[in-house]
Amino acid sequence: MLNAVYQNLVELNSSSGTLTQPILAQSYTISSSGYNTTFQIRPDVWFSNGDNLTAYAVWFTIVRDIYMNAPSGIAPFNWNAILYNTSAYEYSAPPSGCGLGVPWGLRAAIQSVTGLQAAADTMAACNIAVSVLNNMLSNFNPSNSTQAAIMAYPHQAVVVPNSMTFTVNYVSPVGAFGLELWSGFDGQNVVDPAFIDAHGGVINNTLNSYINSHGAVGTGPYEIESVGASYSPVVYIATPNYWATKYFASGNSTVLPAVAQPGKIKEVIYNVAATDTSLIEDFATNRAQLSSEPTLSEWGEYYAAFHSNEPSFSFNQILHEGGLYDFGSWFLMNQNLAPTNITDFRRGWLYSINYTAINLPNTFNGTTYYDYIIPPLTPAFGSYYNPNNYPIPQQNTTLAFNYFNEAGIQGGWYTVVPSTFTLSNGTSVAAGTIIGNPNGYQLGPIKLDYTVPLLAELRGQLIILEQNLGVFGIAVSPYGITSAESNILTSSPSTFPTVEILAWGPDYDDPFLAQYEPLLYPSEFNGWFTNSTVEAEMTACLFPIPSMVQSCSSTLSKMTVDNVIFPQWPDQEYYYFFVQPYVRGFMNNPYVGYWYNLLYYQPATT
Repeated sequence: MLNAVYQNLVELNSSSGTLTQPILAQSYTISSSGYNTTFQIRPDVWFSNGDNLTAYAVWFTIVRDIYMNAPSGIAPFNWNAILYNTSAYEYSAPPSGCGLGVPWGLRAAIQSVTGLQAAADTMAACNIAVSVLNNMLSNFNPSNSTQAAIMAYPHQAVVVPNSMTFTVNYVSPVGAFGLELWSGFDGQNVVDPAFIDAHGGVINNTLNSYINSHGAVGTGPYEIESVGASYSPVVYIATPNYWATKYFASGNSTVLPAVAQPGKIKEVIYNVAATDTSLIEDFATNRAQLSSEPTLSEWGEYYAAFHSNEPSFSFNQILHEGGLYDFGSWFLMNQNLAPTNITDFRRGWLYSINYTAINLPNTFNGTTYYDYIIPPLTPAFGSYYNPNNYPIPQQNTTLAFNYFNEAGIQGGWYTVVPSTFTLSNGTSVAAGTIIGNPNGYQLGPIKLDYTVPLLAELRGQLIILEQNLGVFGIAVSPYGITSAESNILTSSPSTFPTVEILAWGPDYDDPFLAQYEPLLYPSEFNGWFTNSTVEAEMTACLFPIPSMVQSCSSTLSKMTVDNVIFPQWPDQEYYYFFVQPYVRGFMNNPYVGYWYNLLYYQPATT
């Protein structure tokens, strides 16, 4: 939705997550050290309201996005260690800091230009900076010599020496993935400063209620016409005076990538269906031309309803495989709490599961649409995914028995086998057999959290999981929580659930900063796993130079698998969409989504 309206300095191409192309930037240079990137802004770009694009608007955009959401929010979180370090005084919440989010060096720029004491690590200095920035960003005027001098100050993260040059000085060398930072990553979908200031301006740590409800002005092929309650519907119209039209009309489109072309469909309505029934009916009756239904149990109803109106088209003519899925689903285990803090217990869990049975609900018409991935990356990361060629785990109850037994000895607990069963190697295990330390305590039920609602597929999968672990005397107690509750519970080791089923994915195609870093450093994304060796390797690989990329990927992948940080859960390997047969030009990118301006209508035949 955003990329239809707001463009970036560079953008990913229509399908690849690694190939970037200049859009608002005409060209760029990357320093050999990886610490600096300089973009030359395309001189003939304007916003949909006619305002010209300059490098100053890019500066305004990135500073505003971090400044208005600090100290929490997606953009400040994701720019950490790139444009600033959260360990700095200004990013720490009071009383240990002032809770101010700005790219590094901006307070020094204010002090150097104005003489105001804004640079010190004190609350008084932070308050001065806030006062200056509230005024500057809400009354943005690059023609003002003071504002221009602040932006041109060279010793800071984002520098604008003139209207056509935008330079970035990173905290760490960004290595092989620097351009991906500017291709749809949080904080650089460029907006028009004049429009923002005419509709509420910018205040530190404060959302702009007008922009939040109505959207802003961008340079893209579509503009927002209206926004409904709770963002449904959002109505887009093709930008009437779109800046890139001249390139494509003149046949000079090779200067620009396809994702910058004008919109062909004049009006696009994005609507959130109230129920599955309305979702199905909207597509069947042609009210919706492009739709997403991730629940496979609904696919049969989808096609049956569509087929009743359009009997000539097959199921495969409306189901589109929209590229590899960049999110992964795993068991996240609390590694500060027994028994999941023991690696052998996690190994036992891994080998106890009947993977074929748990994945059966993800089969439709004889085709399985979900698969298992080797953590922590998905195949969308290309050659960085599973570089060591680890096989997909298979159920092995012999290994599971041995690992559970060792874990019980280590942890001082035991379980009792409820019924006689046979291990993978043919050995019979009698009812009443003790697994673990017979002199320890009996292991109680393990609480497993999942995100509601409890769909039919998940209910069946949880029943199989309970059965798989139950043969070893391990009881599992599934418990449904909301996403909001999950955010609260997983935010600290002490409240993190014993086990949680959770999906996690990247914002952009940097497997180190976007995936490995949050998954391997102690955090809610890995069950607060701590291991000094893993952390040391992660630190060394956080911003790898090109020659280190493959070796770092191999090392970190091995550590993830060896430590069983993420036992597998069935994964959606591809994005799937239902698309009317006459809608053409559908192209999906795992990190961006699909482009409205590539879509067009063409009569369809069976």
